[in-house]
Amino acid sequence: MAAEITQIDYYYGNTCSHCAEIKPFLDAVEKSNPQIRFNRIEVFANRDNAAAMLKVFDQYGVPRDDRGVPAILINNKFLIGSDMITTALEKEILMLKNEKS
Repeated sequence: MAAEITQIDYYYGNTCSHCAEIKPFLDAVEKSNPQIRFNRIEVFANRDNAAAMLKVFDQYGVPRDDRGVPAILINNKFLIGSDMITTALEKEILMLKNEKS
């Protein structure tokens, strides 16, 4: 039986330097966790995606001063910024795995 794939929303900007910096990290996370797929949502060039991201930020109560990219929605919370993503993402994925087992 194939493992269930978990989609994780990843908001980024195509010209965002911090987004470009963490791309290798995210690629490695996907490679080492075959059950994880990032739903990559570009928000700088796509106005509809940007509006949808702001709506989700509102739904999750993210303070306006904390909003930005890169941002990942996982376990009903946002990880925003390259530092937070690189320090907390693998822990959040482990929590997801534990919930599913």
